[in-house]
Amino acid sequence: MIAQLLCSGDGDFDAVAPVASSVYCSKWKKGAIPALVIHGVMDSERAAYGLNDGNGAKDIQTYLMSNMCSTTSTPFDPVLTSCTSVKTGIDNKPFDDGCVEFTGCSAKTRWCNHNDPQYGTSNHGIPCFGVRAIYDFFESL
Repeated sequence: MIAQLLCSGDGDFDAVAPVASSVYCSKWKKGAIPALVIHGVMDSERAAYGLNDGNGAKDIQTYLMSNMCSTTSTPFDPVLTSCTSVKTGIDNKPFDDGCVEFTGCSAKTRWCNHNDPQYGTSNHGIPCFGVRAIYDFFESL
């Protein structure tokens, strides 16, 4: 819903932190806005609805374009205290929050492309670190 509002030109946001957002346009009408985008690496809901963006690679492009970011990024570590019980991700690999901050942006732009198996096996929901990462993101602005 956040991406739809930004695409339509709604400018009533100081920052956004969508989880499992979708692509609705190529760029926001109102320009740059700080964003923390959280998306699973194997989001099976994307296939179920024909969105063909299971890893969020298409979704993040709108944020990068709108915030005039380069494609380079540096890792950042969200607080993972609530993730201590997670041993492996949905892809049977060790848990990875996949969090990076893009450089050269006109507004802070972070992306966490995680493999936390939340919501059963869909990898669609908010990851174990998500609530704290969102709180920390808004507090940092």
